[in-house]
Amino acid sequence: MHGVILWGDQDCERPLIWCEDHGSLAFYKAPTISNSVPLDFDAGDLVFFDVQDGDDLRLALNLSVVASEEYPFLVSKLRQAMSDGRAALNETRHTQSTVVSLSEHSYSRCTGLEDEEKVFNIR
Repeated sequence: MHGVILWGDQDCERPLIWCEDHGSLAFYKAPTISNSVPLDFDAGDLVFFDVQDGDDLRLALNLSVVASEEYPFLVSKLRQAMSDGRAALNETRHTQSTVVSLSEHSYSRCTGLEDEEKVFNIR
């Protein structure tokens, strides 16, 4: 599977990967073999790996960097999208609370009618 590194700790060689299937994020932990070559990665690198789905965790195995800095602005774009989404959610909540507060006014003030029976034609 292909993915993009979103975050990584170079010292521990533990990148967090956004997978091309848009499923759960994958975690990679470098093998503890003493003669293994350290993996050089940065946020935005395009990587290829095998996936192992566990109970609570998706693991990336046999990780290799396909292209360094292929998506250098992905993390900042995701942060901006999250911020924009929160702003839109807050605006929606504000609009809904305005509608609710309008419905709390008496029927006579909002409709000019004396009671709710006339508003809903209840007999």
